[in-house]
Order: sequence, then structure tokens, then C-alpha cells
Amino acid sequence: MAPLDQLMWKLQCDAPHQATVTVLAYLEPPADLARLTSWHEKLIRDYPRLTHRVGGSAHRPYWETDPHFALEDHLVHIGLGKEAGEKAFSRLLHSLVNTSFPADRAPWQAYLIDGVQGGDGVLYILKISHALADGLQIAGLLNGRIKAGGPPPSKHVPDPRGGLRRDRVTLWRQWGTTLLLPARPRKRAPAPSRARRYAFFTADLEPMQRTAKITGGTVNDVLLCAIARATGRYLAVRDATGPSAFRALSLVALRRPRAPHAANHFTLASITVPAQQTETTAALRAVRAAVTAAGGPQPADILSLAAKAARYLPAPLLISGIKHLGRRHDFMATNVPVGKDPITIGGRRVQALFGVAPLAGTPVITTFVSYRGTCHISLNADPAAITDLPAFTDQLRTALHEITAETPARGSTQGGPRR
Repeated sequence: MAPLDQLMWKLQCDAPHQATVTVLAYLEPPADLARLTSWHEKLIRDYPRLTHRVGGSAHRPYWETDPHFALEDHLVHIGLGKEAGEKAFSRLLHSLVNTSFPADRAPWQAYLIDGVQGGDGVLYILKISHALADGLQIAGLLNGRIKAGGPPPSKHVPDPRGGLRRDRVTLWRQWGTTLLLPARPRKRAPAPSRARRYAFFTADLEPMQRTAKITGGTVNDVLLCAIARATGRYLAVRDATGPSAFRALSLVALRRPRAPHAANHFTLASITVPAQQTETTAALRAVRAAVTAAGGPQPADILSLAAKAARYLPAPLLISGIKHLGRRHDFMATNVPVGKDPITIGGRRVQALFGVAPLAGTPVITTFVSYRGTCHISLNADPAAITDLPAFTDQLRTALHEITAETPARGSTQGGPRR
């Protein structure tokens, strides 16, 4: 098991919601369990790791073939019934996501649920340990880019020195800056709980892409700017003292895969995002500058350092360190592009596709999955910190709309010349 995969498994053993990735795919009705079973059989052939369980010890885990693997143990059909409402579905989702995997089986589970969305909808849920796959690998499995030969080749030719040419002093400075951040004030950062709440909504992708292009940034800049604005307003409504800047942890895919057999190829970037409600174009450019200062597309790989240390540290100390890092940030964000082409699961076209990323230490993590021109947005929040998730969700929805509507058209001089 690769070092970062080991780290994810140790988090998984501490609490399932800390390292479980969940996919929610709304399918065209009706449900077809037989075709979904055949689809999973092909999925397993393309990604044989799905037939492996974790062996060894908690300190030194490794992958081993599950001698008793049976697909029927991992694929469950659930009928909600037309009388089931939104609250019943929310309780079911919470139970499915936060239930631990059996220790003697491969750490993934799939569910086919019919009777959602008023009784006629069909939902496919894939719950998988982060030790098995990260978000981009899961997207590759769903859209067929990952075949039996392994993960898809990188679009970038890796530099033998690791991409961006930074000396070791700079790398260690960035590691130290991230790991030694001072704690947040207690009244703004309550002790994290193990409870979780979820929210979902969609937004058009094209306005975000247009806004990012106008300001010389990326869609991820738009998303970070919107979360910061929503967080500031959420705190202001509750008479909380807001900071001059928010700290964000952004998940960044590595241009150079760690190892062919590794399941996780990402790291974390610590980004300081302006908190003041400044003019939109200026705010977006400030976010772009902050992302660039944190390393841009290839930040210092602090997760690699943590993963290597995980081989020698006791699990409780390691987990405390991850939570320590999370508590020194105000939110996390991850952006998973799936593509424009339609995806079929079990012979049914995917109509909407959400991802729920695990939360460790920060008040909330927001996952953006772009699929067929729509941004599918999910929030995974700790209710000890985000006490009113519907209100926070409304603030985020409003912030995204404002940012994409307020950005001046290309050629306008509002907000200063483009860089």
C-alpha cells in the first residue's frame, strides 16, 4: 500500500466519515439491477483493486486479495417507496455514508435506490474508501477512462525534478508555513464533532468559466472566492467577528503521479483568501494571486511529507496532526471535472452527479463536480461549526450568482486592467 493510501486507511479506521468518498448519481428511470450488476462486473475487471481488502496491522496495512469476494455483498438494492419524504431520504443517506466498512471485505459499497425525488427517481450511490481511489480516479472509473491496464496517462509530461523548479529551502518553508499556522480564535473555531450534515445544489458551469477567463484565473478561483464571501456573510449574520482573511485548504491533483500502484495522486494547498467584501474583479484577482503564492498547480506536497511520517508515527498522533491542520483553516474545497460526455451506469444515463468528500477538522468541505455543463455542488459540514447548513448553502448559492453576474465583460476597464 502506497504511503498516502496508508494514511487514508488510518483515517478510515479512526472514523469512516474522515476518509470515505461518496458518489451520488441520479439515473434515468427505471432501475435495472441486472444491468447494474453487469456494469459492476466490468468495473471490477477494469479496476481489480476493488476485489482487495486490507490486511496486515493498523500500523503497516497492505492490500491482499479477498478470497471470499462476492459482488452481491457490495451491491444492495433499496426501495424507498413513494410515501418516503425528504427527511427519510436524508436519514438514509446519513446512515449509508457514515457506516463503517466490514473489516474483512474490500472497503467499498454500492447502493441502487429507487423511489427518490417524489417516488419516481433512481439514485446510485458508490461509497468507497479514499485508500482505494481519489476523486479523479473515481471519475475515471465512472466515465470509462480507467481500463484494466491501470490509470489513464497524465496529460502533462512530468519534469524529472518534480515539475516546478523550487529549491529545497522554498519547499520546507512552505511546509512549515502550512503546518505551523496559529490556531483560530476559539469563538470562531469550536471543537470539531463527528456529526455530519449534507447539502446539495447545482449551478451552470458556463458563467463560472466565462468569469474565470475574463479575470485571467480558473473556475477554482471563482469557487474559492464564492465560499469566502459566503463564509463571511454567514458569520456576519450571527454577529461573529470575521477575520481579515480566510484560510482555505484546496485539494490539488498532482501532475506527476506518486507511483503506478498508488490510489491517491493529490495534495493540499493552504491558501489565504481575502475575507472583505471587495469589488468582485479585485477579489478574484486577489484569489488568483493567493493561489499562485501557494504554488499554483503544483504546491508543496505536504501530504507526501505526512504520508512518509505515517509509517513511523502511532495512528492517534497522526490523526491528531491531520485534525490540527484542519482546525487551522476555515474551509476546504475540491473541484473534480468529469467531462461533457454523458455517462451511463448500469445502462442508465446519469442525469446529475454529486460527490461528497470527507471532512477532517475544517468546519465544511465543498465539492464541485462539473458534468455536462453543470456544476454539482455538495457541502459536507460539521454541525458544531456550521449550525445552520441551509443558511450557509443559500449564502454560497447567492455568492456564486453574484460573482458570475458582477464580473465586467471582456474589454471593460472596471476593476483595473487585466493582468
